[in-house]
Amino acid sequence: MNCEKERRRKTAEKCIGLMTPGEASKNAKLTLPKLLFYHFQDLDYPYHFAQMHQILLWAQFQIFQLIHGLAHPGIKSTVKLMTEKYVWSDIKKQVREWAKACIRCQKCKVSRHTKSKLGEFEQPDERFSVVHIDLIGKLPPSEGMQYCLTCIDRFSCWMEAIPIPEITAEIVGRAFYDKWICRFGVPAKLVTNQGRQFEAELFRSIAAICGAKVAHATSYHPQCNEKVERLHRTLKGAIKAHNNIRWTESLPTVLLGLRAAIRPDISYTIAQMVWYFH
Repeated sequence: MNCEKERRRKTAEKCIGLMTPGEASKNAKLTLPKLLFYHFQDLDYPYHFAQMHQILLWAQFQIFQLIHGLAHPGIKSTVKLMTEKYVWSDIKKQVREWAKACIRCQKCKVSRHTKSKLGEFEQPDERFSVVHIDLIGKLPPSEGMQYCLTCIDRFSCWMEAIPIPEITAEIVGRAFYDKWICRFGVPAKLVTNQGRQFEAELFRSIAAICGAKVAHATSYHPQCNEKVERLHRTLKGAIKAHNNIRWTESLPTVLLGLRAAIRPDISYTIAQMVWYFH
């Protein structure tokens, strides 16, 4: 390991020497395999859309760890995030191999070899008009919380995961009102999994007061609520991958990573769909 570090140090010094005026002849050059380049816009010429390159030596895996370790997104999302800003030879192949070999992803995520049948919900034409809600739990106690109420907008896939201590109609209804309705307004339709916590009279009363129509996924076919089911799997895997018993502390970071991950089907992030989409 020390030999490798020493080799890198000497090669780096040689590269720096070539880039320093007066240290090398005009035609001096050095060829190194698998150099990492970082893309950035030339601010002096903002209307020139050509990208400049900044050389970063031997930092490929460190960059991968920083990007993938935020929320441990899927292979396609990780490749997309890496190739947006960096380039080196065989970057896609190498990132795919690293993502597949991620120990925490292997321990915490379920590999699905079959595809579930998708529910037949109409695609809304505006944000926050149709919201899917469900629960994650029972989780290890963290700051008095053992469950997560998940809410996901069908149009943009914007997600919220709200820690709650118990599953009661009052707690679930209050959490949804405080953390979703007060931020994004009243949805036209709520889609639930028909669990008893959502069947309670109080929750249905809250939905009625807010003017939202409640729809139900089939009890024995939860794939009808597929968007939330996928969110559950992703959230659970990401929370466990952070290896933090106090999962309520990791939750904001996990949500940040998921919202910032590029969706392969549309080539936008969830955050862009909500805040920058025109």
